[in-house]
Amino acid sequence: MGNAAASQCYPPRRGTTVFSGRRIFYELCDDEQGREEPDREHTGLFYFRGKPGAPFAIVSPGGGFSYVASLHEGFPYALEINREGYNAFVLRYRARAWR
Repeated sequence: MGNAAASQCYPPRRGTTVFSGRRIFYELCDDEQGREEPDREHTGLFYFRGKPGAPFAIVSPGGGFSYVASLHEGFPYALEINREGYNAFVLRYRARAWR
């Protein structure tokens, strides 16, 4: 997707699922697991709800092994997939710099 298509995705418009009051982030670990392994904290899936029963896609954004580029790399793709009626998930995983 080119920059022109990405710029059309932002900002989300009122009336979209972002503003509907529905939960959009699902953590992959609970509080106890997060305390045991702090780098697992805040890992999860952002959910872009499509049509009921529609297929889904999982977007795994990059970040050069030092961060996860959910906002500027994952969300634009998920929004485009979602606009076609599909369910989309953006994975927020842990990134650890090389030691």
